[in-house]
Amino acid sequence: MTVTKRLLILSNARRGLAAARNLPGPQTVREVEERVAANAKSNSNGDDDTPAALNFSLSGTGPMMFSWMVGFCHGLQSEGLVTADTNLVGLSGGSVCSVLLAAGADFSEGGDVMACVREQSDRCRDGRQGLGRLVANMAEELVTEDALPRLLGREEVSVAVAAAPGGSLLRWAYGGGDVSLHNRFVDKGDVVNALTASTHIPYVSDGGATTTYRGAQVVDAGIRGQMFVPLEGFVHVNILPPIGYVPEGENALGRFIVGGYARLNNRAGAPVHAHPYMAGGFGLGIFGADDLKMRPLAKDEALRRHRLGYEAFLSWHGGQERT
Repeated sequence: MTVTKRLLILSNARRGLAAARNLPGPQTVREVEERVAANAKSNSNGDDDTPAALNFSLSGTGPMMFSWMVGFCHGLQSEGLVTADTNLVGLSGGSVCSVLLAAGADFSEGGDVMACVREQSDRCRDGRQGLGRLVANMAEELVTEDALPRLLGREEVSVAVAAAPGGSLLRWAYGGGDVSLHNRFVDKGDVVNALTASTHIPYVSDGGATTTYRGAQVVDAGIRGQMFVPLEGFVHVNILPPIGYVPEGENALGRFIVGGYARLNNRAGAPVHAHPYMAGGFGLGIFGADDLKMRPLAKDEALRRHRLGYEAFLSWHGGQERT
């Protein structure tokens, strides 16, 4: 690396840290819960008969289940369940979907989100870019200038990250790792950086253990053993079923695997309201070599999982209507 390049990187890092001093601070889960509860109480005291907005916590996805989450979000969007009053909290891939939902991107099978997913996935699959560029490029393309007013300064869209004090994963494992929720974005760069930070898998995304967001060293919050952010009064949409769920279509080994992963990735034991097994065609048999390699999916498989996500939404929504 040349001296000029080193100085440029150092200069950019200093600018980032300086800017971070003027950026909004993170919020805790409790603060978000209290704000949402207070707003709901205030709205219920009015004369408006409009049903209260639903709030959603969207889980991490990895490359293997991102298209599934896009399909589920297509359902939310098509049924008008995401409004200006909806609170969205996302973790990892769920952060990307939360921000793009709020931005008004098209989540349908032929919409701009899936088109961008295909383009960026193909670039990763043929070696033109690394996995770490996928999210940043998607955000750059899909968060348009017209969409920014729906995101900037708002508390209703939050992105989860886990602190890695001092940039050390060892310190993260022993006493660090608190989850913080970031919102009130100040510009497009802040949005892109938030999504990059929320999806930073140590050593996988860009080779680094951690990344910097708003002056702090952070990582993808999903590596803490909690795949989604549990929040009181929110609908929890998770790529894994609830603890104790028995998937009827799986054999004994499959049920053991699903049950184990459900426990390992929901250490809070929080309820899961919507999950992939709500679609009749979902099962471990859909996964293949690309999933094991954490490789973005080919077009046809991505579309299949999008449809499964939409089917899971229809099942969940149908249950909502009956209650």
